Amino acid sequence: MRRFLAGILYLGVGLPVVLSSLLALSIRPWALDRNFYSRAVDDPRLWIALRSPVARRNAPAKVEIGGYVFSGPALYGAIQGHLPEAELKSLANGTIDEVFNAVDSGKSGLALDLRPLKADLKKNSDAMLADYLSALPAGAPAELSTDLSQRPAGPTDAALADRDGKAVKSLIDSIPDEVRREFPASGGNRVDGARISAKDSFDRWSSTGVAAGAALLLGLGFLGGGGVGRSLARAGRFLMFPSALILAAGVALSIPGAPVALDVAFRAGASADLGFLKALGGWLGSWLGIASRSFFIVGLSGLSVGALLASVRRILEPREY
Repeated sequence: MRRFLAGILYLGVGLPVVLSSLLALSIRPWALDRNFYSRAVDDPRLWIALRSPVARRNAPAKVEIGGYVFSGPALYGAIQGHLPEAELKSLANGTIDEVFNAVDSGKSGLALDLRPLKADLKKNSDAMLADYLSALPAGAPAELSTDLSQRPAGPTDAALADRDGKAVKSLIDSIPDEVRREFPASGGNRVDGARISAKDSFDRWSSTGVAAGAALLLGLGFLGGGGVGRSLARAGRFLMFPSALILAAGVALSIPGAPVALDVAFRAGASADLGFLKALGGWLGSWLGIASRSFFIVGLSGLSVGALLASVRRILEPREY
């Protein structure tokens, strides 16, 4: 009866607590590390993916932006040829810094400066427009003036440039100079009156969770009865199952071109084209592989400790022959 009760409590309480604690340990090295995200943004493989010709070949036939309809392949090609990499990197890294600074300091909002990106788009708008028009497919005149997805017979290049140029400049002008995001002020994370960073707060929380999970497993092990050896062995077996799940997650994420990475990419950009998602999946898979190392280490460590505890019974309670 005691073993049955211990098993029920393990499934209902012990397993969720231990699994969440191991998960927290696994993501602790990188989840709140701003350098991890900055390195991912600066990774050349990301920008190779964004410039991938496969993305252009598999672009949707039409793309609607700001009420205007553009040819997908022609628009992708025009943007790829003049991709504002430096400005986008700066914007992404600035966003990362703003988010982490806001979390750590308890600020009530963050502000993103879009003026450098907007200025680059304006500077290259004529060149992008020329590339777009040169790749524009021929077709019948559009029924709507906002449909710029085809090159109708008749209008000259100058007339088309005037038509589409107004739309492009209107879209660029509609980009705000600054984006602000407000959220309730938290006053920062405080412990004993002193403000600590989100990372330190997470470290303390995960350490507390591990200690609570270890105590819970030992308690459930002894609740099942059968002496010290059997109790420790039971606690070890209780630890091995969630550790195996964490280890399996680490192995799955570390496989080059892991299906998990591709699935995440597809879910993150369900409306994007297949070629772009495949290229993005390769970049994402490499960074998931880096993150998976902590899953692998935590899972393997948990399995080792669990196996050691499971073997204690043989030491404390040797068989009699």
